[in-house]
Amino acid sequence: HSSRNTLYTPEGAPRSVYDKSTEPSPFELVHTHPIIELNAKGQMEKVVQSETKRGVCALSYDTYEEWMAAYSLWTQLCEDPRFIKHFDWPEGSCVVTNNYRTLHGRATVPPEMSRTMAFGYVNKTIVENRYRYLKQLQTGKDKPEIDDHRWLTRIPNQVLAKIVDSE
Repeated sequence: HSSRNTLYTPEGAPRSVYDKSTEPSPFELVHTHPIIELNAKGQMEKVVQSETKRGVCALSYDTYEEWMAAYSLWTQLCEDPRFIKHFDWPEGSCVVTNNYRTLHGRATVPPEMSRTMAFGYVNKTIVENRYRYLKQLQTGKDKPEIDDHRWLTRIPNQVLAKIVDSE
């Protein structure tokens, strides 16, 4: 996918898109990747689809028409009512989803209604490390017979989980 932005000046200095006092220098941010990525077993690993970030394809001439036909079918299926689930989000609610596994969109809202959305992205390593840290703290509370908990940093996650879960 790609996107055009104005995050830098012609000299290459960072700038706010809201700063009218600095001249922007538009550039294309391009990242080439498959839309559907499979794992070693041929199962879907992740989907990265963003029509607003779709850029020029780097396809060979002999595969272009076949690829574009498949892409056209893909985008039609993404919008097919059979695969769309509408649900209400009560005010103050939160949705947590794996962005690589859940193809999602946003419905339009009436003009008189405001919509506020806040996003947060978390990488798998950070989540795993935080989970591990919390397990170490839990072990310290649940197993007072272990005098020095620093050694817990040196054992694999699976062993730590067994220590914590053994009662």
